[in-house]
Amino acid sequence: MKREFILFSILFSIAALSFSVFGQNPVENSISNAPPNTSQTAILLEKVGRAVQQNLDSMVRVAFTEVVRQQQLKDDAAAKGKPQNFVYESIMTVNQSSATGEKQPIFTRTLKSVDGKIVKNPPSPEISKCEQLNPQPVYENPLAFLLPKNQSQYIFSSGGGEVDLDGRKTLVITVAPNPPSEPLKLVEKDDCFFLSRPLQMIGKIWVDAANFNVVQINWQQNEIFSATIPKKVVKVGIVPLVRPSVTINYDSQNFTIGFRFVKFENPEQTILLPYFSESSWINRGAKIAGMRTRVDYTRYRLFNTNVQVSDAGKDSNN
Repeated sequence: MKREFILFSILFSIAALSFSVFGQNPVENSISNAPPNTSQTAILLEKVGRAVQQNLDSMVRVAFTEVVRQQQLKDDAAAKGKPQNFVYESIMTVNQSSATGEKQPIFTRTLKSVDGKIVKNPPSPEISKCEQLNPQPVYENPLAFLLPKNQSQYIFSSGGGEVDLDGRKTLVITVAPNPPSEPLKLVEKDDCFFLSRPLQMIGKIWVDAANFNVVQINWQQNEIFSATIPKKVVKVGIVPLVRPSVTINYDSQNFTIGFRFVKFENPEQTILLPYFSESSWINRGAKIAGMRTRVDYTRYRLFNTNVQVSDAGKDSNN
């Protein structure tokens, strides 16, 4: 069964903007300064959308390291076999459209090691023809759905008052995509199976109460789906084999990403960047029932105009 589990292309395929978290400017005015009779959620979304847009407009060129730990799971979510560890070196450059003036990040991602061993000819081979199990980049588009032009494609609501998250005062927003326009089906292509559209998800966004920057996002599957792959005679080489029918239960997807400020020197600059992401999925009945992945984003380096790389100073929550 084919599973293109690139979470952000699944969740945020509405935009082609990658890594819109780069760049940081304060958002002026507080919610209390809003006009009367205006929805508090709408006001908060306006502030958050402005912050995300400012981040996009302030994109810079950054290099960073991804440290990935990936664990296959059984049907009951218990670990299966040994985890694998990957290290990637990634670079983001920025291309500005001459037609629209919009900035478009471009990423280069290179696999450097697997389980501590240097990879000479990356990428490493996939485990399965139909399964994409190599760790996928999950940083490409984490905030694009909050851009003002994209918010109408989602349903937002307030999650209540202030909530403490890792010592920071945050406001919570819940989010769900608009209802799908087509039913969900299992589609076969080249003896592999995949979903006709992404599963519906529901999200929770933690926003800094002081400056309206996103602190953390969590997405969880909000749609249960099962499908039966029918029995079929397939050929392995010249030998015909009977592929038995099997029922796949798409039980869960979960994704969390956290953000923090990173201080750079030479030139001095503070940028809002991801520092971790965690994801997991369970498809009971599938050949590979599930996967859990943790990514730590480290060693941020800022490219200056002379294409020299300077290491980040220290992380800050201020």
